[in-house]
Amino acid sequence: MKLLLTSGGVTNPSIERALVSLLGKPVAASTALAVPTATYGHTMCDPGNAWRFLTGESGAMCGLGWASLGVLELTALPSLPRERWVPWVEQADALLVDGGDAAYLAHWMRASGLADLLPALTDTVWVGLSAGSMVLTPRIGEPFVTWRPEGWTDETLGVVDFSIYPHVGMNPMEGADRWVEPLGVAAYAVDDQTAIQVVDGEVTVVSEGVWRHLPAADRATLEPPPSHDGPEAEGEQPPAPREFRGEDLSGARFVGCSLSGAVLRSVDVDGAEIDAPWLLEGDGTLLVNGVDVAPLVDAELDRRFPGRALRRADDPEGLREAWAALETTWAGAVQRAEGMPPGTVDASVAGEWSFAQTLRHLVMATDTWLGRAVLDLPDPYHPVGQPNAEYALDGHDPSVFHEDDPSWERVLQVRAERVAMVREHLASVTADDLEVPRHNPWAPACTESTLSCLRTILEEEWEHLRYAVRDLDVLEQGT
Repeated sequence: MKLLLTSGGVTNPSIERALVSLLGKPVAASTALAVPTATYGHTMCDPGNAWRFLTGESGAMCGLGWASLGVLELTALPSLPRERWVPWVEQADALLVDGGDAAYLAHWMRASGLADLLPALTDTVWVGLSAGSMVLTPRIGEPFVTWRPEGWTDETLGVVDFSIYPHVGMNPMEGADRWVEPLGVAAYAVDDQTAIQVVDGEVTVVSEGVWRHLPAADRATLEPPPSHDGPEAEGEQPPAPREFRGEDLSGARFVGCSLSGAVLRSVDVDGAEIDAPWLLEGDGTLLVNGVDVAPLVDAELDRRFPGRALRRADDPEGLREAWAALETTWAGAVQRAEGMPPGTVDASVAGEWSFAQTLRHLVMATDTWLGRAVLDLPDPYHPVGQPNAEYALDGHDPSVFHEDDPSWERVLQVRAERVAMVREHLASVTADDLEVPRHNPWAPACTESTLSCLRTILEEEWEHLRYAVRDLDVLEQGT
């Protein structure tokens, strides 16, 4: 086959030209079959994702103006005689394969017989989007597997000899090094403006964006990753903690690291800064010279941010008061940011989100914990939202957040809509409503009360306000 493996679809003229070159004729003179199967295997997707793909609203593949376009649903093929569906595939100029869960897609490609047919399709162009590209690689990496039946694996079809780390930008480029290490094969980290073209084994990168080649890690293993749902193997001992003696770590940055239970003895911490947003959850402790400073930190943050203590409210009236305090405080922060030099709202401090990106993330957080968890909306996410860095690594499809460079006015508009959505919900919520169980959006097998979901929104708001004010202080000092 001729392969055009994309992260986000046919998103720019360079990728479209590559597609036409592979077809050997214009798209308008070519026929295609669209394959939405992977969508149904992903925990964050629903039939709406398949509809947007098939109508050309996402991925810019089905909407390119094909001479004819059909739908090939792989889960239906085992119930049909091969002589009925194989000619459909053989006569198509291109297969347009949607994203979702690549492991689920690989399963149905094998079960349907399509995987066995691929070597015979020498003139067919395979156009993959995200999981639709990753399915042809040897392995996709454990973080990208959401479909996990008994005996699951991250192994896919191995048509090519490299793996793909998609959606760079949504996924941090630095995360690619950790992801590729256990795979045992080389890989490409690509953003949604990049495609990998493969013809007769020759690989060409087509890009108007960002990409990087990742060599195979020397100490990697090709064994499929174990499931981490069960207990440790009998006799298996956890590794001994690392010990650092006499090391000079002045100015070092620890980002996304676990220092839980770490012991620091006879250390110089002058000027050290710790930002631990989960410190105050539950019974978290932080001992400094034998003193648990966690309660002191909590009290000081309540003093600095009037209304923050209300986030612990457990009744409707208290929640309404807590949200009103947040609205007032955020309005002041927005006014401050807008009063600073032009460009401040888009400025990043030490690689952190800008002020505008922070507001976009809060849109996504509201959509997750109110729109999805509490209101059970079929399509809760607004495309302006900013997902967290681990979103796709945790197996979620970031393609819904396709407005990746909105104007400040657009950010404020959508943010105001989400703020009003919370306010309106709280205006009518009752004590009984707060006890209703909801599915945890990140772990659907677990339940949360409505109160827990609303409190999560409050926590997100206050933590990100703290980040935003901290960075405004830094930007202000630099002017």
